[in-house]
Amino acid sequence: MIKTMMKLATSVAFFTTLTTGVQAQEADYTPQQIQEMRQLAEQGESFAQAALGVLYIEGNSVPQSYAEAHKWLGRAAAQNEALAQFQLGVLHYRGQGVPQSDAEALAWFGKSCAAGLSEGCSIYSKLKIN
Repeated sequence: MIKTMMKLATSVAFFTTLTTGVQAQEADYTPQQIQEMRQLAEQGESFAQAALGVLYIEGNSVPQSYAEAHKWLGRAAAQNEALAQFQLGVLHYRGQGVPQSDAEALAWFGKSCAAGLSEGCSIYSKLKIN
């Protein structure tokens, strides 16, 4: 399991997008890498589900689709994957593929904070003050 996750982590350099909110560097992934990521995601690996969700947001190596992004991020978030919860907060805050909702964004950022993601805590605090 650890070996699989390390392999996935090294092939998913864009994952900084989830923690920084900064657009990831453009990178194309091979069909083989996407297939491996999808297989892991379908097997319930939350990191792979979140990674696949980000690829669908960006349209990086897969067709851009907020619906697919939301599906995969939602599955990861249900497993308490803080990075997916954070990214769902971003989608709701921006109204990307879902109705724009500060309340829903705040809830997702709060969940990512509770799961230990400091960036989620930072944005949660900022939104809650406003």
